[in-house]
Amino acid sequence: HRLTDFDMAEEASDAVVEPQVLSLELMKPALKGLARTVDGTGFALTHLEIQGKNIGDISALALYTHIRYLDLSTNEITDLKPLQGLDHLLSVNLSKNRIASLELPALQFLQVLDLSNNALTEILDMALPLLKTLLLNDNQIAAVGGLESHPVLSTLELHNNKLTTCAGLGLGTLEKLTLTGNELADVKGLEGGPPGGGAGL
Repeated sequence: HRLTDFDMAEEASDAVVEPQVLSLELMKPALKGLARTVDGTGFALTHLEIQGKNIGDISALALYTHIRYLDLSTNEITDLKPLQGLDHLLSVNLSKNRIASLELPALQFLQVLDLSNNALTEILDMALPLLKTLLLNDNQIAAVGGLESHPVLSTLELHNNKLTTCAGLGLGTLEKLTLTGNELADVKGLEGGPPGGGAGL
């Protein structure tokens, strides 16, 4: 039979679209925030924001070592290793991607990390000494460990995950902790957590 416009639109929506590579053409118009380089010898663009462009491969980031604020949310990214070498990052938003493994390089200046709405199953052994805000809500996380090595972590969002225990979450530095939508039987392990009821359970 003859395909109607509706039928063709439905078929098009079922088509699998391969993620695209983060290209220089995509990056150039999205770079902004001219600032002096850390070593003081020149100027560089320090902000990159590209949302919802079906990006999978972000290897091209290696060419832009001066980026400090990175927002690649709502894409198809699975691999964090290309962040290696971006030593000046202060804020990273990779929410709503397809990240299943937290193979994150040591980013000594990173303060804000948003990995909400991904496919993470565990958080272990991160090395981010200046991290203040960690957003991990809406993943599949069943285990968290190693956060004790983050001495200034004050906000931790873990709602809508698969946690069954609060072990490793009783951090004295936390001012805000969200745990609603998990599979917790009790709050044992939160003894050193947010003061004054700062945990959202």
